[in-house]
Amino acid sequence: EALDRERLDIAQALLDPDDYSQLKTLRQHFQQGFLGQQSFDEEEDDGGDDNGSISDLMQQIYEHGKDVHGPNTADTRYVTEDVPFGLALTVALGNLVQRPATLHKAGMQIMSAMYERDFASENDLLASLGLLDSSSSCRLEELREGVMETGYLGRPAVAVLEEEEGCEDM
Repeated sequence: EALDRERLDIAQALLDPDDYSQLKTLRQHFQQGFLGQQSFDEEEDDGGDDNGSISDLMQQIYEHGKDVHGPNTADTRYVTEDVPFGLALTVALGNLVQRPATLHKAGMQIMSAMYERDFASENDLLASLGLLDSSSSCRLEELREGVMETGYLGRPAVAVLEEEEGCEDM
């Protein structure tokens, strides 16, 4: 639940209120996807204790015969792809909007230690998109507008943006 709160805090900083109101919590995702529930009480939206933990929800899903089947080995894309490209993106966006994703970052560090690899360094997209510079107000505005200039002719996106008017802070 705490990981989901980090994700939602970052999304709230990036999205306009209408788009944010459409965002599902992790609880809602599993309730809809595995239990078929289409509507949710406001109490469920905050992941409150009245509804039990995500672990309790997973137990309910299992009891309904709709087990969430996962990988059988540690060598799975759910780690080797999702950690460097999913968690790393969440951490970068959190830094950009000054809502650090400390649990996501800790998860990346733990997974890196377990797999004896540096998952953070395996993501070659964040630097190209200029998402590792958390001081860029121009980059943040592009994210909010849904338009992001990327590099071309082998030039990194940051170099392209520096040349554009209004992005002197890059």
